Amino acid sequence: MEECNNIHPFDNMEKHSENVKMKKLYDSKSRLYIWIVFLTPFLSVYGLKSLGLDFGTLSLIIAFMVMCIKKKLAINFPKFDLWGVYIVYLLLGIVLYEINIIPSFVSSTSIITRAGKYILLILILLFSIKNDFFEYEYVISVYIKLSLLACMFILVQTIAFYLFGRIIHGYLPFFLYAETYESQLTVGIGTLYRPTSFFYEPSHFSQYCGMALPIILFKYGETDKRKYWYAIIVTLSIIASTSGMGIFLAGLVWIIWMMTESNIINRTLNVKKIILATIIISVSYLFVVSDYGNKVTSRLIGKNTGLSAFDARTGSFEDIVQMDFWSLLFGNCYGNVIENKYMTSWIFNIWCLGIVGSLIILFLYFFCFKDAYRKEIKIIVLINIISSFLGTTFMGVYFLIYFFVILSGNKKVNEKYEKSLYHNYS
Repeated sequence: MEECNNIHPFDNMEKHSENVKMKKLYDSKSRLYIWIVFLTPFLSVYGLKSLGLDFGTLSLIIAFMVMCIKKKLAINFPKFDLWGVYIVYLLLGIVLYEINIIPSFVSSTSIITRAGKYILLILILLFSIKNDFFEYEYVISVYIKLSLLACMFILVQTIAFYLFGRIIHGYLPFFLYAETYESQLTVGIGTLYRPTSFFYEPSHFSQYCGMALPIILFKYGETDKRKYWYAIIVTLSIIASTSGMGIFLAGLVWIIWMMTESNIINRTLNVKKIILATIIISVSYLFVVSDYGNKVTSRLIGKNTGLSAFDARTGSFEDIVQMDFWSLLFGNCYGNVIENKYMTSWIFNIWCLGIVGSLIILFLYFFCFKDAYRKEIKIIVLINIISSFLGTTFMGVYFLIYFFVILSGNKKVNEKYEKSLYHNYS
């Protein structure tokens, strides 16, 4: 399926895979399922807080059940591998919490809700992979479309605010899952306007669109003239979001691309590449020295406000240092966190799962990286590891969409998929 690597996400869907076009493997239910998976973060903004259920998760569960019924319950169970070990470890933590061996920081109901939802997402992911509920090229096509939609909308929000003084909301004013969501979008930090696109906050936007840039730069061919326009749109939208994490990771992806793919540094120089590099460097410089850039920087370091995004992401290290030996080794159970404490994924993992659980996660990352034969997937794995130090990309619905892309680009999974095509239609 190598010929698919240069297919553009907005080209005719029937062209994205010759095998799928010829055999018509994917029907409307299969395609709808993939759309719902990647719409989950959008829909999770809404829900019924009293029931602890957001519409994104609810839609995902319903769509997954429909896919299972479509298979006429002939579901293949995933083999018990490292993911199985991880699930057992999560369940063991819940048991130890319930028998009061682990200290309690939240109610039992909260633990069951948080851990149960997380385990459910993992199972949906693994069963979807095992039963071929996806196809990589279509997964990427859907994800890129939704990412570009979110990016273009946040640019519209930014232009509307700075040119016309108007705030354009990206949400519907009912069934908001977070009670403070509406005020969150209308209150800035100091005088800095922080657009959020269709998400709760800028960091959620940058987490969702974090895979778009490496996919666009590393997957689509040099002959695709639209490639660089879309890469620039994604980059500018991340800058517009003022998400420090997003800006840092976008810059890192561009650096990796320039050093490995763009021929700018270690191969024959190309006029277009030089112009592109000059534009990126110039825009970056203008951003840093501009008033807007100063406001973003002030937010990151807490200048004038005392509120630092960096401090918010590292403050919980003090809690890790104060953990006793057994808690540090095995954790406090998934979701059993101190109330009103912000924790990034890695701090959360160490606090909840301990060193043992965090090592399991590191090995999961390692095998995902090793098994991925596509460059963009390897970059996405690295981005996810780094962003987990800065945000929450190994938690909740963002965990689902990242690993849905990562594992659908997994070498063994795609070999299995192609063999199933041959077996079913030869």
